[in-house]
Amino acid sequence: QHFRRRFANTTAAIAVDASSMNVPDTVNLITTSTAAAAAVAASTTQNVEVVTTAISATAASTIPTQAAAAASWTTLAGLRLKAGAAGGVGACLSHVGGVPFDVVKTRMQQEPEKWSGSTLVNVAQELVETEGVSALTLGLRETATGYFIQGALKYGLYEAFKGALVPTTVTAPLVRVTLFALSAAAAEFVGATALCQFEAARIRAVASADTAKGEDSNGDDDAFSSLTAVYARQVPYTVTSLLTYEQLTSVLYHTLAPDAPPAAFIGVRVASAAGAAFIGAITSQPGDTLLTIINSRTGDSHAKNGSKSSSDIVQRVAQAEAARARGASLVELASILKFNGLFLGLRARFPHVLSIVLVQLVVYDSVRELLAFQQPEDERPAM
Repeated sequence: QHFRRRFANTTAAIAVDASSMNVPDTVNLITTSTAAAAAVAASTTQNVEVVTTAISATAASTIPTQAAAAASWTTLAGLRLKAGAAGGVGACLSHVGGVPFDVVKTRMQQEPEKWSGSTLVNVAQELVETEGVSALTLGLRETATGYFIQGALKYGLYEAFKGALVPTTVTAPLVRVTLFALSAAAAEFVGATALCQFEAARIRAVASADTAKGEDSNGDDDAFSSLTAVYARQVPYTVTSLLTYEQLTSVLYHTLAPDAPPAAFIGVRVASAAGAAFIGAITSQPGDTLLTIINSRTGDSHAKNGSKSSSDIVQRVAQAEAARARGASLVELASILKFNGLFLGLRARFPHVLSIVLVQLVVYDSVRELLAFQQPEDERPAM
């Protein structure tokens, strides 16, 4: 009964409220409420669509950017690896081809009294007659291994450092050349560090037939004792030869007509390589002489014979080798050798360096083309 009474009261109240409103007002109220609800629903739906569109646009713009960045990084990494592979092959083949020159040059540096006044051909003939043809291949294994590693690091890192140090906004030729020089120096610093122990082993192999057969004449020596001398030779050589080659090719290419025959472009490369070899040989010769002195095994005998020689340069070489045996620094050795002593063997080294530069650049470019290497535009030298 209680629930019945409450239901009756509620029904009566509803009836009273309904009787107080006429029909048109009721219809208007319902219509207005329905329109307002529809407007709110439409606005909400529109906002959801706007937010959804914005999220989709953001995602669509972010994903391609990330994909492009990843693809760009992968492409650049591939280019560095291709440059490294080409540089390793080029450096290995060029230095292996120059081993006979290197043997003769090293012997002339190690025994200046014996070979004083002799030409490159005379020394080579004497070595073949006394030690056989194999004497001109001493140190071949060390040369091939060491320079493949050095060339791969040098050329690969040179391309990488150029991309990192030379932004596209830099257009001043002097600034770009300076940054290219820093890139070459940094790349060669790494490559020379890896080359050091192989180069020391090569010099010792050339100096002693026993060492070439695998008998280490001084196994207790630190393999990196000549690292500073390797830097003194390799860093100036790489910086000056690369910059000279790029400068000369850039200048000479601008003198050629667009329809010039292919032989003209080959001639430009050969002429530029010859100029690069000439400058590189001169700037790296002091380091090359010091490296030979440091890794020589004939200091004692030269010290004895040098004192009896009338040749001043022979005496200074003997004194330098004796000082090296006592642990003298690179600066001390250079002060003993003086200018003429530091450039000992330069005449024999010119054809050696020329052959290296010519072969190395030709092989390097050929391997890069074989690997479909395409250097980025912003990294090409503007000189």
